[in-house]
Amino acid sequence: KSSKVADLAPLPPDPPIAAPGEKVTTFLIIFEAVLKEAKKPEGQA
Repeated sequence: KSSKVADLAPLPPDPPIAAPGEKVTTFLIIFEAVLKEAKKPEGQA
């Protein structure tokens, strides 16, 4: 088993039924949300 990805990503384990494509989609959704948070003006919390 490869645990390198799990060690690097601070995400809960994927359900066993999740296909690789679904995992990528979830990652992209989270990544986009993080980018939106980072782009907020510093005056907003």
